[in-house]
Amino acid sequence: MNTQEITPVSPELQMLLNNKESGYNYRRRRQQDWLENYTLYRDKVTINRLTQRQSVNIPLMKQTVRTLLKDVDDMPVLFFENLDNDKTAEVFQNEYWKWTIEENSMELQDIMDKRQVFLFGRSFDQWQIEDGMIKVEIQDPQDMLVSRYCNPVDIDTSRFLIHMHIFKPLSDLEKNKDYDQKKVKELKTWYASEMGLVKANDNKNALTVKNEKMAAMGLSDVDSPILGETIVELTMHFVYRQEEGDDEEQLYQYVEADGMKILMKKRLDEVIGKTENDY
Repeated sequence: MNTQEITPVSPELQMLLNNKESGYNYRRRRQQDWLENYTLYRDKVTINRLTQRQSVNIPLMKQTVRTLLKDVDDMPVLFFENLDNDKTAEVFQNEYWKWTIEENSMELQDIMDKRQVFLFGRSFDQWQIEDGMIKVEIQDPQDMLVSRYCNPVDIDTSRFLIHMHIFKPLSDLEKNKDYDQKKVKELKTWYASEMGLVKANDNKNALTVKNEKMAAMGLSDVDSPILGETIVELTMHFVYRQEEGDDEEQLYQYVEADGMKILMKKRLDEVIGKTENDY
């Protein structure tokens, strides 16, 4: 479906779409290998009935991953020391970290993270602050795109980082104060059209497939799409830009919906606070 037939594409949105296409084409060279590793791990093999008589296959990929995992399955242990020798604060900080580990099921996510490294050669984790607490999620590496010109051992050299396939109910977008509600209303109107209904159904099917894959990797708390909900695919872009008023290049965060609307654009230091090196 060509979204340009639905709404005019602004130069800024076109820049985001061009980055996404460039990053996807760069990642595509590994797509077949990743798919093969994943399907073998899931014990999904293609049997040629003309040349193979056996009906049982040996799950070598899963056995290999489990064999490697047993040697690295211990989660890193962190202990915080208070530099002012305040033992009360030190106890609080360490107990809070233990609580954060439990709330995020981080031991399970650590195993999932290592399993993805074995299968895909890379993995991504996302840390956020939600409702005043630390929220940690392991992301599917196939949902992450980087520039083809970045240093493979230094992701900070990439001119952009893109997180695709973020599926959210349309009703959640209306509750988000950071999003342009005028654009959300335009999306709501479009999703009520025939083409919008088709796209929403495609998004729901894609979310179901994604959840099945993440469950296979070890994530146990994935949710199925709610019947009757309109599912929107969001893409989060982090882009180096220097705009009018900027003394130097800044890292901007965009949230784009289904390649049609930019719902949010902010400098990253407005989102997570100012730091010495702007992360």
